[in-house]
Amino acid sequence: LKTELTDVKGLGPVTADKLLGKFKSVKKIKELTEAELIAEIGKAKTKVLLTYFDQQETLTQ
Repeated sequence: LKTELTDVKGLGPVTADKLLGKFKSVKKIKELTEAELIAEIGKAKTKVLLTYFDQQETLTQ
């Protein structure tokens, strides 16, 4: 399944599926706190994901 999460370099399909399975949408994942993400996917992957979201937000402004 192709989602925005599968475009994130450093975040594999297993991690993307885990997040989507639990939180159901990328929108809900974006609303999570850093601590909530770390609890789910660890500190390194959280940093990768938050950096990606920040870059996407910058591009759309």
